[in-house]
Amino acid sequence: MVTRPLRWIDGGVQPVFAVKLASGRVIEATADHQWAVRSREGSRRPTWRSTALMTPGCAVPAPLTADFFGTLGGEWDGWFVGAMLGDGNMTGRTPVWVGHDDGTLRQIRDYAAKYGCQANVDDNNTWLRVRLVDPKWHCNALRDLLIEHRVWGLKGEDKRMANFPYTREFVCGLVAGLIDSDGSVESRQVEFANISEGLVRQLADVLLRLGVQSSVGSKRNNQSDNPLWRLRVADGRSVAQLKELVQLRADHKAMALASLAARIRASRRSAVGPRGYSKSIMWDRVIAIAPAGVKRTFCVDVQPSRLWVANGVVAGGSVAPSKGL
Repeated sequence: MVTRPLRWIDGGVQPVFAVKLASGRVIEATADHQWAVRSREGSRRPTWRSTALMTPGCAVPAPLTADFFGTLGGEWDGWFVGAMLGDGNMTGRTPVWVGHDDGTLRQIRDYAAKYGCQANVDDNNTWLRVRLVDPKWHCNALRDLLIEHRVWGLKGEDKRMANFPYTREFVCGLVAGLIDSDGSVESRQVEFANISEGLVRQLADVLLRLGVQSSVGSKRNNQSDNPLWRLRVADGRSVAQLKELVQLRADHKAMALASLAARIRASRRSAVGPRGYSKSIMWDRVIAIAPAGVKRTFCVDVQPSRLWVANGVVAGGSVAPSKGL
């Protein structure tokens, strides 16, 4: 069933509240916005409740495997874009990738050759600095490709994925490229870390579309004044799903992910999870609700289901301006 917005209704300027979820998502809504809520105590059956009546500890549903993908790009293209977003320099005249000879260098070489470019490697005994050079000195096919994907010129905390109708294969390749570059596979979880909050939160949304649950947080960065944003995949089902979806090129990470997926089990104390419901949804726990100022608000009238998704969470449509978001 496809839910279509019929009209937007101006709710005027109202106080709004920031609802922070265990996954790291933050949604701003008015006090009378309606949520499908499952209580922490008493009946576990979901009921409709306004923001004003919600309390930390209750949970709201978020859809998994939202199967909406486009027709742009292949898996290898996605991997290259992800690898450059993670460990690439895209601000000079020539694309530069930084990494290790762990399987990813071979992929960079082969991909560059596909576009008639060369990978010139500078080894400083710690990491490899690879300049992707086009023999045609007046142009660079890989730079042009990165421009087409709207990532060229981005650096540091400004790195973002473009909002294009990518194929499922491209998206899976993008995830693999990000993990191969700035990710790690540890004893209990898969982690991606970057100083760009926007990139990390985009990755969380992409994973949710693929049926993979994750949580986002930040910590102090000893190498910069900017915090380091981290995404973690720790739920057993999500780790197994991730392993089936992505083809990691870094040999040690691929082996570690296969090993982790084979032995990990979903934690009963996880802040998110299906908890006896359909595998198509997860329950994201509310951890805080706080005033977020006074802002212009709108509500949306949707049909036929009256349900829609806001920032990865199921919300209730309304026909009255009092139900604002």
